[in-house]
Amino acid sequence: MRAIVLLLSAIFALGLLFSCNSKSDSENNSTVADSTASIQELTELIREEPRNASLYGLRSDLFIKQGNIDFAIKDLEIAIGLDSLEPSYYLKLSEYYLRNQGKSLQAKETLEKCIRIFPKNVDALLGLANIYFYVQEYTKSEEFLTKVKEIDQHNPHIYFTSGLIFLEKGDTAGAVKNFRTTLEKEPKYYKAHMELGRLFSVAKDSIALQYFKNAIDLAPESVEAYYHMGMYYQNMKNWNKAIDAYTNILTKIDSTYPDAHHNIGYVYLEQKQYKQAVDEFSKAIKFDTAYIEAYLHRGVCYMNMRDKGKAKRDFDKCLLLQPNYPYAINALNALDKK
Repeated sequence: MRAIVLLLSAIFALGLLFSCNSKSDSENNSTVADSTASIQELTELIREEPRNASLYGLRSDLFIKQGNIDFAIKDLEIAIGLDSLEPSYYLKLSEYYLRNQGKSLQAKETLEKCIRIFPKNVDALLGLANIYFYVQEYTKSEEFLTKVKEIDQHNPHIYFTSGLIFLEKGDTAGAVKNFRTTLEKEPKYYKAHMELGRLFSVAKDSIALQYFKNAIDLAPESVEAYYHMGMYYQNMKNWNKAIDAYTNILTKIDSTYPDAHHNIGYVYLEQKQYKQAVDEFSKAIKFDTAYIEAYLHRGVCYMNMRDKGKAKRDFDKCLLLQPNYPYAINALNALDKK
């Protein structure tokens, strides 16, 4: 399922793929709004020219920036009604449907309408391939990827989505081959670097580090790249470098990131540096009060520090957060024996 979550974020970023070659949103319309216009200003222009499709398209972009997906969808539906020959409206609308509680059916139907008008629109074909992947209809997804390949065999998105399909099918070698082909077509494809890094990290292959470093070069504020680098070092018991990777998150990107604090604490716990570990677990809990693993591991530290009262308090908190949490039950039983 991890790959599906990744793909959802890729689908939400379909705007990066929307490089349609047809006329621009405002071509052939009498009014062209300034790109800095506000929603109120665009609304006034719409009152003056209610049949200007581009104005609705521009206002939908501003609604999205405000997080108002429902209004953005309504504006794009109106824009399509006024100008059904502008492919970017269909592409954006399908993206917004997916953002709006994952409405994959509406997104699919919107892209199908686009393809009926523009059979060789690569972005729409890729969008459908992604949606069919999302709903786990891999054969259909591959059919649309094949159609894209017939139009543009060098498009890196073909191979990235193919890699995800192989991954979901359990074919790691096929996934690696396709992710590497993605990078041959587009060396700056961030998600391909991340996927390869994760796959080689699971295999405990040090080449994973290079892929994570490449991802960081492409996205210096990538929490996930530093985090997975830290996990690689942690799994290899290279404690100092693991701490360095997690510390980079806290000092360069987000000082409140609870997973980084938790994992630093876990490294200290592994080294039996209980006081330092408690400090980090406490920080993780401060920034995420429902962080059950942080309570559990802090309790383990207290147990090793012979503070049974604080240990019991943390294990009990785990059971409040998740009744019958087996690790907390086992820890309480071990505590009773001390």
